Amino acid sequence: MNDDTWHTGPRNLGKLFLTAILSKSRVLNLEAKLRLITAVPEFDIDDEEMVAHYVRPASSPTKTKKPLLRYTTASQKEAAQKARVWGSRGVFILRADGLATKRVFIPNFPSMLFAWGNPAAAANPTAAILCSRQSLARLPHSSFLEALKSIVSLTAQAGDTIVSSYGTAGYNAVTTLNRGSLTIVVCPGALPFMDDENRLQEFLNTHNGFFDLQNTLFVTSTPPKTTISAAEGMFLRDRIVAGLSETLFAVDVRPGGNMEKIIGYAMKSGVSVQMVNTMPPRRTRQRVRLVPNHSGEGYVGIHSSTTLGHGPLRPGSGMGYANSAGDGHDKPGTHTITPPDVPPFLYHYTKSAPGPWPGQSLAEYWNSLLNNDPHSGHSGRDTLCKILSEQRIRGSDRLIRTREPVVCFSELPPEKLSSIMRWRRGLRSWSVEPYGVGIHAAILAQLGAKPVTYGLPDEYHAMPSQEKYLFQVSRSKGYRWAGELEWRLRGDLCFAHIPHDKVVVVAASKEDVTFLRSRFNYQIICWETLVCIPRIPGLSQSDFPSPHGQTYNKLDLLR
Repeated sequence: MNDDTWHTGPRNLGKLFLTAILSKSRVLNLEAKLRLITAVPEFDIDDEEMVAHYVRPASSPTKTKKPLLRYTTASQKEAAQKARVWGSRGVFILRADGLATKRVFIPNFPSMLFAWGNPAAAANPTAAILCSRQSLARLPHSSFLEALKSIVSLTAQAGDTIVSSYGTAGYNAVTTLNRGSLTIVVCPGALPFMDDENRLQEFLNTHNGFFDLQNTLFVTSTPPKTTISAAEGMFLRDRIVAGLSETLFAVDVRPGGNMEKIIGYAMKSGVSVQMVNTMPPRRTRQRVRLVPNHSGEGYVGIHSSTTLGHGPLRPGSGMGYANSAGDGHDKPGTHTITPPDVPPFLYHYTKSAPGPWPGQSLAEYWNSLLNNDPHSGHSGRDTLCKILSEQRIRGSDRLIRTREPVVCFSELPPEKLSSIMRWRRGLRSWSVEPYGVGIHAAILAQLGAKPVTYGLPDEYHAMPSQEKYLFQVSRSKGYRWAGELEWRLRGDLCFAHIPHDKVVVVAASKEDVTFLRSRFNYQIICWETLVCIPRIPGLSQSDFPSPHGQTYNKLDLLR
């Protein structure tokens, strides 16, 4: 971008002062706040006369003409302090009033942006890669990632600045690939460098090694404390990414979405758009839906004709009978197991885990994925291999009310696992898969594992504080959590010291068993030999795309 188009201006604090003042407003929307901040010229916040010209204490009488804003004296002092903090961190304002209309093709493009980082990133020609949302589970060894690698390499050779973001697969991949080169990162919300110290540090810790801070310019049009939904933030983020770019590469953009609208605006304005499609054509095939066979003989295959895209094969509506093995434990507060009732093993079942593993940074995850490292796809088998290699099950605080990391186990043996296997549409993943590690129950009890207490939401508050990590609602959104017969152990579980005859591994298929036996010296249970899932004549594995890239035959397992 040319110097006559973008003006960073002197790094004084007038506009940041007004931004801090307006962060208190619950009446003005995003557009109104930006108009006010943009309309006011830069001024020195130490100049009391200039401050009074724009902001006057709400209690003082108005004399000649009304000030732009009226706030309390305390609010003004707090805003001045915030502006100084932001300025000391290096936050500044980018104005777009001189940007050529041919390049800013987005209607109602923001007239100013909050920024932090290297302004040199805005001095080069710019390019952006736009793509529809991608499932992380489908990325390993994908033609989609190979296309992104080629495009980023081409833009680097041309000396262009990449405009990108973070939070979705496409942007994360592009930002990782361009690390070390000049990058403009558009934030899907307020600028992290305008947040309080603790939240800023949390952001920096989470993204440690992900961004190259010396070569990155962070921008956003969203002031702090502005009420905006995550969807609105991402919509605005995509428009800014495109609006800052002189060349667009559209990769696997699906029809009817936000990206298609943006590309339409670009083409009408004469912006260079390169279309790339790595997705094979959709096709219609016979598929099989497996539902529970209530005679107790496993599953029954039901044929249906449907259009298969690239999503996983989804189960029928009959999946997810979480209470079929409950034996009365689904009732609130009744999960109290006496010693004779404890099964010999408790099982930690795992599943595909697209995204960083516990203990793995965002940068490490994306680098492993882009380098096609072994197990980088984080399939169910990959996750199990990581656990067995480390001989450690890492605790997680996900869905734990007290936010304490715990390791979860189930009393359900592998042959009853199907009672809690269900497809979670919102997460596009299975609740569990037939992979896991079983540990002798007596040993886990000695280490501190305890059964979960199931109950109604109000019962949580009546529990002793030291036991609240064990609470789980008995049911929610039609799902009976009590059927999982869960136990929890605080922290991580290192099982390197546990005798091998007290540990058992659960694998989905015979192929998995062969694979795991060649690498690990543990007893292995083959799940597919324990349940009745007949092959359907005339159908092959290729008819059913695997959602997570596992090598076992999906038709035999998880539908």
